This record gives sequence, structure tokens and C-alpha cells, in this order.
Amino acid sequence: MKSKTVRISGVPWFGGFQFIGMNNQMKPFDNVNVRLAIAHAVPYQAMFDTVLYGRGRPLFDGKNPEANSTEWPVALPYSTNLEKARKYLADAGLANGFDTTFSFDMAVAETAEPIAVLLQESLAKIGIKVKINKIPSGQQGSLLQNKELPFFFEQSGAWLNDPDYFFRVFYQGDSRWNYGSYKNPEMEEAVKLARYETDPKKYETLVKKMITLAMTEVPIILLWSPYLDVVLGTKIRGYKYMFHRELELRTLSNS
Repeated sequence: MKSKTVRISGVPWFGGFQFIGMNNQMKPFDNVNVRLAIAHAVPYQAMFDTVLYGRGRPLFDGKNPEANSTEWPVALPYSTNLEKARKYLADAGLANGFDTTFSFDMAVAETAEPIAVLLQESLAKIGIKVKINKIPSGQQGSLLQNKELPFFFEQSGAWLNDPDYFFRVFYQGDSRWNYGSYKNPEMEEAVKLARYETDPKKYETLVKKMITLAMTEVPIILLWSPYLDVVLGTKIRGYKYMFHRELELRTLSNS
């Protein structure tokens, strides 16, 4: 939409991401081949176009199957490929699929519901029957804290632009923020060592190991970093994106 009175400034949410979560401690999501099957059955582009209207940075359809830098999050090496998805499902011993429930918080239904419907339709093509579970606002946090949801949509974000911080928060430990309930001694050791590593080469090696584990074991499926859109009058100048995602008024002026 073009306008003579307003303009939109859109910046990808720094460290932020929307994702599909799978509880790695619950069957059948404790099987990495099941997680890989779903990762290759998600209709990423349809979701991105329908839900975000392209207003975000895709974290899918990546070209590198393992880490080639310390940048994170990056596009994961998954794209919609139902043939691959069926093969992974067969490798998991579930060639005929299975039944599951996909949950989301009703407070974000405008985004989450079309994601759930598109996911339900796509997974049905590989034999996974999904029941959509709309959770009353505010309850999903408690269910995630108690690790009670097997399969769900959520969003979160890291405050700091350090990859080891990201993995420390979201890919290990017992907190709510380890959305996939992911437990891997290699990841835990790498996170522990990287936190206080001062040698750049050693730090790079540790971070690349974390990234490769995240790509190959798929604890959660990152979808995209949505834009933080701000609508400004055409005379407003000096807008700056801030990592805390709050509007900084001190830099603004009315020219």
C-alpha cells in the first residue's frame, strides 16, 4: 500500500524467531527422524506468504547442511519436500504416520491459526493426523514450563547477539525457554565451554558445533524472524530500531 501521509519502517526482529516446537522427550518426537520428517513437510513458503505477507527474514530453505560461520540464527537446511519427509518417517518406523495434537495460544491466533491449518494439511499428506488445540490465553506458558505440550507454535527472542547465549537459553537446561526439552551432552558441554572462552578460534569451533547439532537434530523448527514494523508520519525523522523493541522517542524529530 502506498500512502502520502505515512510510511512503514520494517526491521527483522533482532534475535527474534517464530517456530514450531516439538517436545524431544515425548514420543514420537524423541525420535530425530520424526523431527526431520516434520521439518521437511512444513509448508514454509505458503506460511510465510499467508501469515507474514513476506514481512520477515526466512529461517528456512538454507543451503548449508552444517555451520560455515558463527552467525545465528540462520536459515536452516530444510524446505518442503514430502518425499524426503516420508523417507524419514519410514526410517523412524512410522511409515503409516501417527496422530498428534498441535497447540497454540489463542492470544496469537491471528498468526498461529493459519500456521496450524496449513501445517495440518501438509502433514496429512505424509500420514500424520493433527488435531488443532487452541489454548486459552495465558495457559500456554504454564504448559510449556511443565513440559506438557508435545507439538506447538511459539515465538521468542534473545536479548544478546551472541550465539553461545542463544544456545545456552534455548537449546539446553530445564527452563521453559528450552522449548524442545532438548538434552544432548555435546551441546551442554559446548555451551559451558563457550561461555567463558576468550580464544576466538576455540570459540568459533564451539559455536559451529552447536549450530551443526541444531541443524542435524532439529530440537525445534525455526520459521522466520518477523519484522518489527513501525508506522511513521512522512515528516518524522530519526527512527532507530532498538534491541529491546521499544520505541526510542529521544531520537525522533518532526521536520
